[in-house]
Amino acid sequence: MRRAVVLPATLLLLACQAKAEAEAPPPPPPPALTLAALAGNWESVSRLEGVPDSVISRFSGPAAETGWLLLVPDRDPIPMRVWIQDDSMIAVTEKYPSLLRPGVMVQVRTSGVLVDSVLQGILLATYDSSAGQQGGRGTFRARRVAA
Repeated sequence: MRRAVVLPATLLLLACQAKAEAEAPPPPPPPALTLAALAGNWESVSRLEGVPDSVISRFSGPAAETGWLLLVPDRDPIPMRVWIQDDSMIAVTEKYPSLLRPGVMVQVRTSGVLVDSVLQGILLATYDSSAGQQGGRGTFRARRVAA
């Protein structure tokens, strides 16, 4: 009787051990996102909810939180502050005259992640108008470009 219990228990232990050895370790996490990895020039296509046209712009900056600029055709460069939070690049512009709402100042905040060399994410636009602040939401995709 004792043999009948020991043999199945031994087989069970061997089966569990073989399974544990066969499992592959999880892949290592991707390298942490850094400002150095994002420094340079990017071309961005932004789409705001409820707006039929896309906004094409460029942004560029060094491997630091300051010194970043949003570049829009026929406009002065717009300073941005940029930092890394977890796996995301966060950027906040200074207020500037809106491209989509004449006579209104806007501040844009973005949060993007780098996926296969494309920076993509969400944007929030805060418009200052005579009726008070209004918000707009959208998305953006940016690719690295030559200077």
